[in-house]
Amino acid sequence: MSQSIQSTQREEELSPAAIAEELRARARALARPLASARIAESITNLLIFTAGSERYGLQAEEVEEVIPVREITRVPHTPATIAGVVNHRGRILCIVDLQSLFGAPRLDLPEECPVVVIEASTGAFGLLADEVIGIVPVPRDAVQTSSAGDDRGGVARSVVGDDAIVVLDPEALAGDPRIRVDVAL
Repeated sequence: MSQSIQSTQREEELSPAAIAEELRARARALARPLASARIAESITNLLIFTAGSERYGLQAEEVEEVIPVREITRVPHTPATIAGVVNHRGRILCIVDLQSLFGAPRLDLPEECPVVVIEASTGAFGLLADEVIGIVPVPRDAVQTSSAGDDRGGVARSVVGDDAIVVLDPEALAGDPRIRVDVAL
């Protein structure tokens, strides 16, 4: 006998109160979130990019956009960690060179390079990248875990995966004294 016929015969044998309770139980079962929704809550997307020989990541919701930059204007009396500034849609963006920030000075700026634009509480700025790899899903708890022994001055949230992706904290980067410009010259 098919399942629907058995279900129909079973409902005919039940009282109206039992049928109502059965329907409520079915509704509760259908209203439960799917397992994939719970999995999606535990995953975050990282924008992965390279600077020098390192791979970096930012949570995708922290990235404003990625822009191609052809000309970065150097600014006198700025630290080596500041590659320069660009005018993007009428807004002047400071461009931070992560390669210089973390100890490997950049000899020359590439002719054209991607810049990852992020917004922090102090304003928007860009991170100079050699290549943008793409968006990669990772477990959310892996990103929020602090990386013990990391020598990046507190700007890294964690190091994720076998490929050692350094997940950056935009607020910590914005407040890092190594990229601040002393305006009192």
